[in-house]
Amino acid sequence: MLIKNHPFIKGTLTALIISALFVGCGSTVGEKELDENVDEAIEMLEYVFEGTYNKRVIRESLDILFLKYNIEPIKENYLRVGNALIEYRKLSNGKFQEMDIINDMILSAVSEKEINFDEQLEKAVKKFSLI
Repeated sequence: MLIKNHPFIKGTLTALIISALFVGCGSTVGEKELDENVDEAIEMLEYVFEGTYNKRVIRESLDILFLKYNIEPIKENYLRVGNALIEYRKLSNGKFQEMDIINDMILSAVSEKEINFDEQLEKAVKKFSLI
């Protein structure tokens, strides 16, 4: 009898295949839930951000910002950054919109990461507050 035809081997292989399918499905469900959570956060930001920017533009811009400043793209970070931008906009008395800061920070990002996110945020806010 060949090893591959042994009942134990067949049962083990079947169990491994089924386990792999469950793990694969589980990660897809987890990713879908994560995307839905992020989509919910982006929807909130679209509602409160000044200007006529849609969800797609806001999400893509924040994704680029997060990539450049090594920030994990999770719901909490979208909300944290979004809320900070909203507060700064309110304090500026309308001198800039949230997307002005996001775009400036993306353009100002350096590959060497010489400056962190919070420092660059403060620089961009000061820059637009002087205008």
